[in-house]
Amino acid sequence: MVIIAENAAKDSMFEVGTLTVEEGEKISVTADLKKGEILVEIIEEPENQSIDELPDLDRDPILSSKMKNSDAVSGGMPAGSYSVRATCLEKATGTIVVEVVPGS
Repeated sequence: MVIIAENAAKDSMFEVGTLTVEEGEKISVTADLKKGEILVEIIEEPENQSIDELPDLDRDPILSSKMKNSDAVSGGMPAGSYSVRATCLEKATGTIVVEVVPGS
């Protein structure tokens, strides 16, 4: 999933997506921001969540990272489904890629 910011205002929240992590995989977050800072949070979805329901974003994130410039972060997660929430902390321009990759 790619989060695209074009002169995004402070406190802007970006579209939320869902990722599925299988056993032995991890989530990787890579920034390519020309300016600004974006908080990316990975939130575990409840096991009984219906695919037709909106995700509960009031839950505490499992992974939270303030992304600037070309920052990168990854984290191993238990198998399951996760929602992504991104909030602009400073006016931002650029992209952030959130993806599931093989674990090490």
